[in-house]
Amino acid sequence: MEKPNQEQPEIHPVTFTHNFYVKLVGLADMLLFGMFSAASFFQMWENGIDLFTAFVFPAFAFLGLLLFLWAGKRWTVSGDGIAVRSWYGREEIHYWIDLDSIEPAGLGSGIRIKDKFGKTVLSLDPWISRYGEFVEALRVHKPELFEQKTGGLTVPAPRILKRNPIVYPIGILFSLLLILPGIRGLLEGDWLGLPLALFGAVILFFLLRIPHSVHLLEDRLQFRYPLGERTILVGGIYNIYARAAQDVQGGAGASVIVELMGGGKIELAGFREGAPTVANALRNWWEAYVKAHPPAVEEEGSLEDEEETNDPLSGDPN
Repeated sequence: MEKPNQEQPEIHPVTFTHNFYVKLVGLADMLLFGMFSAASFFQMWENGIDLFTAFVFPAFAFLGLLLFLWAGKRWTVSGDGIAVRSWYGREEIHYWIDLDSIEPAGLGSGIRIKDKFGKTVLSLDPWISRYGEFVEALRVHKPELFEQKTGGLTVPAPRILKRNPIVYPIGILFSLLLILPGIRGLLEGDWLGLPLALFGAVILFFLLRIPHSVHLLEDRLQFRYPLGERTILVGGIYNIYARAAQDVQGGAGASVIVELMGGGKIELAGFREGAPTVANALRNWWEAYVKAHPPAVEEEGSLEDEEETNDPLSGDPN
């Protein structure tokens, strides 16, 4: 006797877009530097043409426009595949059967999906709203993507993790392109140089606060910065996890968080190995040390004292 056909649950399409703040930053950049461009053109009308100022302000206004348009992309995940709709309305569908492999992308915070011929067909970045939910949808519809041992997640943990080498040169160059014209304008009595210089200084400040490498020593982590270094003993670590908690093997986040016992945290982003690999390497190093050096247990003591023993691996990743 044949069993009656069971109806398959209906899969409702889910649409993802870029975070609202990405669009807001692009719009604000376009409007702000657009106003600076207009003001500089009025000054040039009276005082003569300044080709450098005439180029910088419109260039940043144009970059803001590009960012705003780029943030208008939409992804719709359904039972058939992923439909990508650009800001001008062009739509392209990538069927699940055509998706073959996945790997870290960009500066290590996004993911890149390739077809059977090795061609990149989808690039996802952490500025997508509900990014972790998007990656989980990939896992549900195409689980074999995540069964591949990609991204260096199954090899022995590297002893030195390095930030992508292009981050600092690009960041410093970008900040100097803002700071130097701003200072020049202030020296010439132009108030428009103040916000420009401050904006560049803020970018440079946060750039210098990010470690460029992490050294995994026997009982400590050494974070090296452009202007110094910081050492954290293994006993001072409370938890290590990838933000967004979805990666090629079980967690692709935009960054890696190292939580400290004192309540602080260190955020790692833009490493060339990719956030999943960095999280995996740090977690393996941490767990290996704790297993090799278990906390001492007193022979005499009450049950209450034993319950209060702090296990550094007891924290669940977010």
